[in-house]
Amino acid sequence: MKTGLDVIHEGLYVSECCLQTTRFAKDQTFTRCPKCSALTVWEVIEEDEVTQAA
Repeated sequence: MKTGLDVIHEGLYVSECCLQTTRFAKDQTFTRCPKCSALTVWEVIEEDEVTQAA
């Protein structure tokens, strides 16, 4: 998911640019990379169990 889009699945994500991990909640907006402040693509590492059960 790209910076600026809304989070659909709550969980732990990693930024493509700097490999920084951040936890995002459902309906939160994907932020810029916390390390370099660049627009980035976020890849899910681990979805929270509550989200998976839904």
